[in-house]
Amino acid sequence: MIEPMARACVVARREEREALIEALRDLGVLHLVRARPGSEGDERELTETLSRTRQALQVLKEIAPAGAEPPGTVAEIVDETLEVQRRDREMRSRLVPLQAEAREAALWGSVTREKIAELGSLGARVRVLAVPDREVPGLRPLFIPLQPLGNGSTLVAWLGGLETILPPRATIITPPERGLPDVEHDIAELQATLAAAPARLAQLALRRGELEELVRATEDQLALSRALRSGVHGDRLYGVEGWLPLARAGSLADELRAAGVAAGVHVRPAAPDERPPTLVRYPRLLRPIRSLFDLLGVRPGYDEADPSGFFMVAVPLFAGMLIADAGYGMVFLILSLAARRLLRSRTGTDAPELVMLFGGVALVWGAISGSWFGVTPQAMLEAGGWPASVGGVLHHLQLIRGSEQEMRDTLIKVSFLVGSTHLVLAHLRRVIALAPDRSALADLGWCGVLGAMLGLIWNLFFRDAPLPGGLTHMLVDAGVLGFALVALFSASGSNVFVRVGKGVGGALFPLIGAFGDTLSYIRLAAVGLASFYLAVAIDTLAGQAADVTWLAALPILLVGHTMNMTLSLVAILAHGVRLNLLEFSNHSGLQWAGYPYRPLAVRGATEH
Repeated sequence: MIEPMARACVVARREEREALIEALRDLGVLHLVRARPGSEGDERELTETLSRTRQALQVLKEIAPAGAEPPGTVAEIVDETLEVQRRDREMRSRLVPLQAEAREAALWGSVTREKIAELGSLGARVRVLAVPDREVPGLRPLFIPLQPLGNGSTLVAWLGGLETILPPRATIITPPERGLPDVEHDIAELQATLAAAPARLAQLALRRGELEELVRATEDQLALSRALRSGVHGDRLYGVEGWLPLARAGSLADELRAAGVAAGVHVRPAAPDERPPTLVRYPRLLRPIRSLFDLLGVRPGYDEADPSGFFMVAVPLFAGMLIADAGYGMVFLILSLAARRLLRSRTGTDAPELVMLFGGVALVWGAISGSWFGVTPQAMLEAGGWPASVGGVLHHLQLIRGSEQEMRDTLIKVSFLVGSTHLVLAHLRRVIALAPDRSALADLGWCGVLGAMLGLIWNLFFRDAPLPGGLTHMLVDAGVLGFALVALFSASGSNVFVRVGKGVGGALFPLIGAFGDTLSYIRLAAVGLASFYLAVAIDTLAGQAADVTWLAALPILLVGHTMNMTLSLVAILAHGVRLNLLEFSNHSGLQWAGYPYRPLAVRGATEH
């Protein structure tokens, strides 16, 4: 649920302003509202320190600590780390052109500008040509071969004047300024410097913990400085203003007094035109969905209803239908169970429980639809032997049966039923939120319209098995009545004709959208079927390889099914999450316009 918020104004004596901010930070309850911008001059040094330390820490996190711990202050460690990184980048940028120069010089071998200059000192006008090898034997005496280039050409010294006729396809080229030994010497020096950098960074990485502590301390100082700047002060008083949970508003003055700060506290509820931060209190069963919201960076607005309950049901259901394989679900379930403690300690979220839920639903849905790593119970029964025994057990779990076409049609029907229910629930959520306002009747009308859309799509897709005539007429009547409610109650105004005109005009595009949104849920079946057929192809390819040797079949099975499971996870984000964040959210009126509640605190979570 979204926690009700209150706005508090806290005033203390001016000389106690730092003590007030420290106490508020320790309590961790006030999301400060900046009363005045102030000057950021005092924070520039802290900001620069924080930025440089984070950069150095990012470099050292990629390095395994080794060697002797270097002496010096933390600031010196930061400076040296960034300097080593800067030199490393500079050396690498210099190395690339040097290597290109070495490749060019290698073509000339022992020929250098100095040797060509010696020839010129004899009085000849010296030029260097690249001549095709087949033409070298017929050159006149004024052309002296110097060095094979190895690419079908030879370097040739041209000692003639401008009146001399050049050989066909000869090219005048300029010798390099330096010989190969000089270039190789510079490259060796650079490579020696580059080779020393990793060892030094490994030593500096031994001080990584101190850098992490400096980041935390600097962040706290910066937060304290900004908090002090956020208040207003007069000659004798200093005050700050911010948001806090309504449940703690009544005890704030007592908590400050207990912390040794005498302060006046004025608390009032949030006004209708204000936008407090959103603090969501998640019940234990709904906490896994929080990890998805955090990953996507979405948050409901303060005045919106908490959608986590809907998402906690719909997202795993859609994930199971998209994975569509009991074997894959079993793998996700086992891996998430095995790595649960490790992942929770690393991520600090309930993401492992969410993946575990995805796997459990996929296991159930795959058993119902009859897919185990792309193998159906029927195929196991036909194989005979022990696979037939396993297939006999799994066949009893399979509820969707029939020919291949019948099973595909059933999966599509289930997808449309799930999608229509999902969208109707979105509007019923708005009906509950808007009641007793008459605009709630418009959302009730959309429920009827969505029912009619389901009937229309059903009869378009399954002409050989349409809905019974009575049910079709019922859905049509529901759609007509629903659109009438939308036309009457979706717009405001005292004149009924104007209101109906606005309602009809405003409903035309949403009406088309309702058809498209209902139709879009076919992706649940389409992606699941694509995953199944890809698994079948992997098994078939592995079976063909097994006719030669199982050593070839096992890598195909491992790599192929791993790739298919990875694609299933991508599909959850691309399709399952989309159906909730776009289709469901649009129909339920969710804007996701909230911003997080971040109280002034040293450390600690803000949501539970």
